[in-house]
Amino acid sequence: MVFATENELALGRQTPEVLIENASLYEELAAELTELDLQNPSIRETVENLSAAYRDHAASWQATAEVTTDEGTIRGEDTYTQVQAQEMRSMNNIQLHTERLMAACR
Repeated sequence: MVFATENELALGRQTPEVLIENASLYEELAAELTELDLQNPSIRETVENLSAAYRDHAASWQATAEVTTDEGTIRGEDTYTQVQAQEMRSMNNIQLHTERLMAACR
């Protein structure tokens, strides 16, 4: 299984290249989750929702990469606020569906 390395830094900064790599790792993880052969309908639905949350998170990293300079800074305060909000929403969804998956597996 792929583990995304969102805290990986290049020269102490998250460059567009690092952000794009992280986005692709989250996409891979989402794809692997959808390939699981799950018989329990409730667990299968929860894993599908978790996979969608990881795809959204990948999209947020991609959006961040598009507005990040080579020096690792985001262009403009409004842009920063927008990409951070998108990232926080996707992270909250990952947490929500992970908790639901854990509860469904008990």
